[in-house]
Amino acid sequence: MNTRFSLLITLLIPLCLHAETAECLVQRLIADAWSPRSARVEWTFSGKVPADLGAHDDWKLCEPRPTRLAGNIILAFERTDGGATRRIVVTGTAHVFGPCLTVKQTVPAGQPVQVANLDSISAEWTYLNGDAAQLSDFSAAKVATRALTQGKPITTRDIKGAKLVHRGQNVSVYYAEGSVRIRISGRALCDGAMGDVVPVSTELVASRRLSGTVSADGSIQLER
Repeated sequence: MNTRFSLLITLLIPLCLHAETAECLVQRLIADAWSPRSARVEWTFSGKVPADLGAHDDWKLCEPRPTRLAGNIILAFERTDGGATRRIVVTGTAHVFGPCLTVKQTVPAGQPVQVANLDSISAEWTYLNGDAAQLSDFSAAKVATRALTQGKPITTRDIKGAKLVHRGQNVSVYYAEGSVRIRISGRALCDGAMGDVVPVSTELVASRRLSGTVSADGSIQLER
């Protein structure tokens, strides 16, 4: 290797490392903004990379920090050095990837989504219409709000709680406070999914309309 070529490599390596370090810094901070969801980020600067950005690793996204960072965005970073605050604004494109769920077989809109019919995939979140659904979102029964097809990520907007009680249905109504447990029969006055607050009527308190929260088993827990 001749002396001139060696000198060229020596000059270029710091520049390459600087650009890579700056990109990695931005990718890490964008991924942190998606916490507690675990995301992988690919970032591309749309303009010149500020020299200071890759020289320090203590930059922070300016507050208020957005909770969803993806697509074509403008980011502002700050760091304190010797009592002075340094601010940098950059533009670029963030492609965000992470775990998603899809269905093994098509589920028509309005039909139940069974956990056994779900499959885990890795997909891009960047332009999803809502957050990617996770298994925890199916802790209660869900139905599809649109037709779900194999291979396409499911978002939280694509599902909703399945109705566990229906208007006019006889339900078990209970009240619990401390060591006191009361369970009586009642009638739901509207439809409700798990977690919904619905009005109920009972023979014991016929003169007053009560309301309670729908439990996973379809019973109603009266509000205190």
